[in-house]
Amino acid sequence: MKRFFWFLIGLCLAALLVPALAYGASDVTFNWDSNTEADMAYYNIYRSDDGQLTWNKVNSAPIIHEGMGIETWTELGVPDGTYAWYATAVDTSENESAASNIVTASLDSTAPAPPKNFLITLIQKILAFLKAVFGKGCFGVVG
Repeated sequence: MKRFFWFLIGLCLAALLVPALAYGASDVTFNWDSNTEADMAYYNIYRSDDGQLTWNKVNSAPIIHEGMGIETWTELGVPDGTYAWYATAVDTSENESAASNIVTASLDSTAPAPPKNFLITLIQKILAFLKAVFGKGCFGVVG
């Protein structure tokens, strides 16, 4: 029974820690109107993380022109921070357009700190429940 008690305590601790480990990056989805030129081929997306001083292309492969009215693309795993993005269109002759309008976002996927003293209250409730069900003699817990 002591093992079961410590298993419950470990399970409660894991439940508090696991959500914090799952954060740290965001997926950002972009949508824009399709280019209507006959020789349109693909798009590129550029991102700046230094206040628009430098720009880096973030799509590793061309974003193929679908021509269905609305284009969409998702950048996966963007770390927390403040960013700016723009898109360009590229035709079949590899001519790249000027930049689209610039969009900005501040990403914060970090979970807040857990409430304080919750664990103590939770343990007290678990102990009270176990005492009520099994009696305090089974666990050697006095309280």
